[in-house]
Amino acid sequence: MLKTARRFASKGTNLRAVTGAFGPRYIASAVGYAIAGHAAVDALANDRGRKDAVVLACFGDPGLAALKEIARCRWSAWPTPRSCRPAAMGQRFSIVTGGERWKSMLEEFVAGHGLSSRLASVRTVAPTGADIARNPKAAMALLARAAPPACARMAPTW
Repeated sequence: MLKTARRFASKGTNLRAVTGAFGPRYIASAVGYAIAGHAAVDALANDRGRKDAVVLACFGDPGLAALKEIARCRWSAWPTPRSCRPAAMGQRFSIVTGGERWKSMLEEFVAGHGLSSRLASVRTVAPTGADIARNPKAAMALLARAAPPACARMAPTW
């Protein structure tokens, strides 16, 4: 994430990454999501470095409400709202992702952002994030097969 952020940062911007000291490498359940939120809050609370802004860079934004509460600077969540909001500018959008347990969590997340009426579907494939990282080529093939049915659900219903 830091490498990507550096590509878009203004010249002279000092960026650094802080990672949670504990928690799941990949969030694959509500329990993992809760632990990741705790880890994000712990990372911010224990980081003594000067900061003008905090970016939470985890899909689903675990711990975001708590981070907003304790951050003494600007904050931003990325990539989730940045991916859902532009998609919702059209008629409808779908989410295709790895991890079967994500469906209800993502539907809840989208509802929390007021975008439920634009969500056509959430399609999941069996591999979790860890499985996808181990065999990205196979995972991309599964995700690619799940995309056409998700796109078909996005057609306007007038």
